[in-house]
Amino acid sequence: MNDLIVVSQLVAIVFLLLMLIWSLLSLRKLKEELFSVELELIILKDECSYNSLQIRQMNKQHYLDIKALEVMIGCNDLSELPEEEYLH
Repeated sequence: MNDLIVVSQLVAIVFLLLMLIWSLLSLRKLKEELFSVELELIILKDECSYNSLQIRQMNKQHYLDIKALEVMIGCNDLSELPEEEYLH
C-alpha cells in the first residue's frame, strides 16, 4: 500500500516537473515574440517620427510659399483677398 502511494507521488512529481518545463519553454517563446513586437513598435515609432518631420517641413514650405505669394501680389494677408483673386 505504501509503495503505491510513493509511486503515485513520484508520478505526480514527474508530471508537475514536465508541466513546469513546458511552461518555461512557453514563456521563452512568448518572450521572443514580445521582443519581436517591441522591435516592430520601435521601427513604427521611428517611421512615424520621420513622417511627422516631413509633414512639418512641408507645412513650413507651404507657409513660406504663401508668404512669398502675398509679397508678390502686394498683400499682407491672403485672407484679405476674395478667393477669386488668388486662385487664378
